[in-house]
Amino acid sequence: MSTSASLRSARSGPSTPLDDPLPPPAAGIASDSGDAPPSARPTGVVVSPAAFFERLQQSAGRPASSLALLIVDISAFHSINLAHGFAVGDRFLEMVGRRLAHRLRPGELLTRLGGDEFGVLLSDVFDSASAVAAGREALRAFSDPFQLNDRPHAATAHVGLSLSPEHGRDVRTLLHAARAALRSAKEAGLDVVVAQLGAREGWTSAALLSPEVSERGTVSGREVRDGLLRGEFKVHYQPIHNFGTGRVDTLEALVRWRHPARGLLAPGAFLPAAERSGLAHVISVRVLDCACDSLRRWRARGHRQLRVAVNLSAQDFRRDDFAGTVASTLERHRLPPSSLELELTEHEQLDDDRAVSQAAELARHGVTLTIDDFGVKYSSLRYLHRLPVRALKVDRSFVHDVGRSAASNSIVSAVIGIAGKMGLRLVAEGVEEVRQMMELRRLGCHIMQGFLFSPPVPADAVGGYLDRSAPAM
Repeated sequence: MSTSASLRSARSGPSTPLDDPLPPPAAGIASDSGDAPPSARPTGVVVSPAAFFERLQQSAGRPASSLALLIVDISAFHSINLAHGFAVGDRFLEMVGRRLAHRLRPGELLTRLGGDEFGVLLSDVFDSASAVAAGREALRAFSDPFQLNDRPHAATAHVGLSLSPEHGRDVRTLLHAARAALRSAKEAGLDVVVAQLGAREGWTSAALLSPEVSERGTVSGREVRDGLLRGEFKVHYQPIHNFGTGRVDTLEALVRWRHPARGLLAPGAFLPAAERSGLAHVISVRVLDCACDSLRRWRARGHRQLRVAVNLSAQDFRRDDFAGTVASTLERHRLPPSSLELELTEHEQLDDDRAVSQAAELARHGVTLTIDDFGVKYSSLRYLHRLPVRALKVDRSFVHDVGRSAASNSIVSAVIGIAGKMGLRLVAEGVEEVRQMMELRRLGCHIMQGFLFSPPVPADAVGGYLDRSAPAM
């Protein structure tokens, strides 16, 4: 059996094409207990790919045999290599191998297929439900964060599986079917998918025990990953005007994807796929870094009081290393914490102690926490009570009808009153007409953003806008 040193992610080839009968040779997996509890040693048998597929062929060829082939694919593994280097990526794969082995029963086989994939061979599997249950048990290996460079790293994975004899009795057919199922799992954001045989088109895939499928026309997690690798995600900035100071005091960083076939995409078109595939945090960190780098340059140009606002999800705040990531990003770009504003949409649920602790730590260091879309859900007032919020953004649905709807005026007035009594900064977003601007100012809201002032623009267009924007309207 190969030692841990034999796992080398930097030199692993891509996943095996579907028309190849067998994958190329790959290194083994360290079989020590690693992350498994001391009282529970791994029970699966770790073998080389050659031994794995030899056993698969022998077992599938027996008339009375019943087995399942699982392919476990790690989401966004490339981000580990990019962020930490190949040596850390190698150690991460070793940890994954140890955890997966611990989740298997005695006699079940595990191998590294290459790249970010592992293969699992289960014997005596008599129905699809049992295979899916085994697949989900394997995914429990990713329930707890992995320690990379002394910091926790959350990881996710997908499983595609095929069954014998239902899906075939030879290695090539079973591997082809399992890969088709894995592709469907990744595109639809599902955890475990079982291959299905189409009447005409050959191997297709469908989810067992779940009615969800990819929506036609939406992007897939694979596309998001490829777009990140190709550098297609860009940050645009929308100015926030402060009529109290007469200047633009903040720029909101908004990620956009310049898709090669679909043009410029807003977050709503790709963030669901990014969240399902475990890439949302990668996008958040890149946007944060890009926004801080741009802010440093604008401040050096003379806009020394300028701040930047970055949108984040509750998942970002739940990561144990998130506060440290924000702090190191600010330090790297030589920016004070007061120059950064983190926006959490009110649609998100930020209720667990870990997330609240991260938010509190950032606030103690001077980072501003803002509740976006304030007022659209029941949790708004609870957030104000539990989180160290320093700013609110009035939801655009209320701003839209301000000045012509008594109900909208009343809601905006109530939010203005809450912000004033709690000493919070208040921003009205989605301002598109002079009528809205004038009414908001009459009601007492003096900080605004929207297309009336400027749409989101690329970073290279911001400098000129800032120079021309003083005094504000």
